[in-house]
Order: sequence, then C-alpha cells, then structure tokens
Amino acid sequence: MLFRSRPRLLLSETVVRMGERIVRDAKFPYTHELTVTSADDLPLEWELDSAAEADATPFTLTPTRGTLAVGEALKIAVSFAPSEAALFAVAVPVFIRGGKQRGERPYLTLMLHATAVHPRLTFDRPEVVLPAVPLGHTARASFYVINEGYDNLQITPKLPIDSSRMPLQLDFPEGQLVGVSKERLLITVS
Repeated sequence: MLFRSRPRLLLSETVVRMGERIVRDAKFPYTHELTVTSADDLPLEWELDSAAEADATPFTLTPTRGTLAVGEALKIAVSFAPSEAALFAVAVPVFIRGGKQRGERPYLTLMLHATAVHPRLTFDRPEVVLPAVPLGHTARASFYVINEGYDNLQITPKLPIDSSRMPLQLDFPEGQLVGVSKERLLITVS
C-alpha cells in the first residue's frame, strides 16, 4: 500500500467568506477569485460538484472542471448574485481523478459563505443627545446617515408635529441626496 504524505490538489482558500452583500440585480454579481493548483506528479483531473446545490444557491463557479498539468495553476471565479436577503453557506465537494463517477468521498470541500441584505440606511451613532446650554443659546449636534446599497435616495425627515413643545430643526449642509457617489450625509440637529 502506497502512503502519500503530500497533497495532490491545492486550493488557495478552502473557505470563501464574501461577507455582507446587498441584494441587487443578478446582472451585477459580486465576484471572488481563488486558485486551484496541481501538486501531483501526473496531470490531474479535477471537478467541483456544484450541481447538487445549483438551484438553491446564488453562488456560481466557473470553471467547474478541468485537467491540470504538473504544477499548473488555474483561477476559479466565484460569483454571488442573491435575489433575497438571507444567510448562505454552501459546501462544494472537490473531486480528483474521476472520483465523483466512482462514488468516492470528495478530496476536498470548498465552503462558500455570504450574507445577503436589502439596501438600508444606518447612522454613525445609536442616538443623538443635545447638550445642555444656557438660556437663549441653541443646542446643536451632528450625525451622519450612511447609505448601504441605495443608488440614489432623497432623505426626507419627519419631525414631531408639536414644534412648540419640541422645537427641533434639521439642517442638511451637504444636501439631502445619498447614493453611489455620496455614501455619508451630514445632518445637524438644533
């Protein structure tokens, strides 16, 4: 029996974490690249078995099979195009030398992780507290609205109706539009 102490196939990453991604049109997927390298003494046939999860996942791998010469490396493109907000974790078996057809266990397993979220607005602080000031002076505080995923959005504030009891005023020194070119918008409360 021959015991092999070195690997035959190497992946640059066995776990791909794409992090939090915004749900958007599938024509514009998020991409990541990894490298598969032959470390065998002979040309090596390899295959990613992504067919089992193909309908249930927004991940796409290209190419999914091939033959590598000794020491040859090949880039694999991982695309992520979510259509709904969810947490995605996919295990993709990697087979070598026709192991899939013979019913063998995978040589490696490639794990793909990503979280899809809808576009949203966040703030740079959890609350805005106006400082205490002497009578006749105006208290002021500033905060940022942070755009996460909207192409263009007009910020329209809603203040309390009873302005005599709570006289708040919002100022937008940089305008009221956030979008791709402006991710943060300064707002001053007085």
